[in-house]
Amino acid sequence: MQKLQLPPNYQTVMPYLILKGAKQFLQFAKSIFAAEEVAVYHAPEGDGIMHGEIKIGDSLIMFAGANCTFTWQVWTKHTGKL
Repeated sequence: MQKLQLPPNYQTVMPYLILKGAKQFLQFAKSIFAAEEVAVYHAPEGDGIMHGEIKIGDSLIMFAGANCTFTWQVWTKHTGKL
């Protein structure tokens, strides 16, 4: 069996949180846990977060706003990646 190839700084199991108030969560995590902002992609329409990544210690947590309309077409147009 081939070993799973993970990107650098990613773990085998990682949480992905869908949150109401993703911006508030980001600020909370930064102020309380000294979280490092790794990546934040804001929704092109409105002010929501369609994808975010923070690092707390050695752990990476991904999150998105529950109110964000997300499609792969929007992601590709916004980031240039699929």
